Amino acid sequence: MVDITTIQVMKNTRDRLLEIGMKKETYDDLINRLIDFYLSAKRESIESIESADKEVLPGESNKSNIKKKGR
Repeated sequence: MVDITTIQVMKNTRDRLLEIGMKKETYDDLINRLIDFYLSAKRESIESIESADKEVLPGESNKSNIKKKGR
């Protein structure tokens, strides 16, 4: 048995969903596609920030280099 629920959205919200939905796409499919897109973008953003934190600009030291010099 499939669990189905009803959610209420404003007509404006429904209209916005219709603008980005694809032909014959259900609201469930559309909402899941949007969630997948959000999670993917969030994951890429976090990875980008972590990658940028690892980069060291010329003339700067990262924390590990500072600890090694202090020994």
